[in-house]
Amino acid sequence: MDTELKETERQTDRYRDILVLTELRETERQTDRYRDILADTALRETRDTLKDTEISWRTQRSGRQETH
Repeated sequence: MDTELKETERQTDRYRDILVLTELRETERQTDRYRDILADTALRETRDTLKDTEISWRTQRSGRQETH
């Protein structure tokens, strides 16, 4: 009986480890996914800001050229 109990505890520990590792992998996968989404969003926002800045700069520049 003591042997059965030890074997059951060993298996329980093993399954607990498997569950923890599975959860950890899933969490890492989701973290990677969200990191990619955030990076894409930041890149898109930076591109939009650069476009707006370039348009503003060109508009100001063309306005100055007309006055000279």
